[in-house]
Amino acid sequence: MPFKPIVTIINNEPTFRWTVAKLLERSGYAVVTHERNTAAVDKVRESRAAAIILEASNGSAVTATWIVERLRGNPDTRYYPIIVCSPDGRFLHSYGEYLRGQGCVVLGRPYNDEQLIELLDSVVAVQNPYPLPVLDELGVSAR
Repeated sequence: MPFKPIVTIINNEPTFRWTVAKLLERSGYAVVTHERNTAAVDKVRESRAAAIILEASNGSAVTATWIVERLRGNPDTRYYPIIVCSPDGRFLHSYGEYLRGQGCVVLGRPYNDEQLIELLDSVVAVQNPYPLPVLDELGVSAR
């Protein structure tokens, strides 16, 4: 049975979470989704994701940057790849440099499905200093 890397999607919009989750599942990833809130940090740590997709905008800048700071400040999640997606040009202008300085990859929208998958494949392929779990088709953690 093939193993699937776990990707965590953090966003408050159920439609975004569902749409991106279906895309990632079709592309061979296991997906865990969370709302953009303080509990998301603990959930990411528990899932030991191979990568995180965080959707953010000017209206959610404080929460998004707080999540990034907590993930980077925790030894268990400090090296997890984070892709920050945003449809908000003002957010990207205001926070893009800061997020890149935190080791995040920033992706402005609109983007197409292939761009997101290509970017995700590239960050997951980067060698992580810690072994990351994956899920097999039965949902059993392995590695």
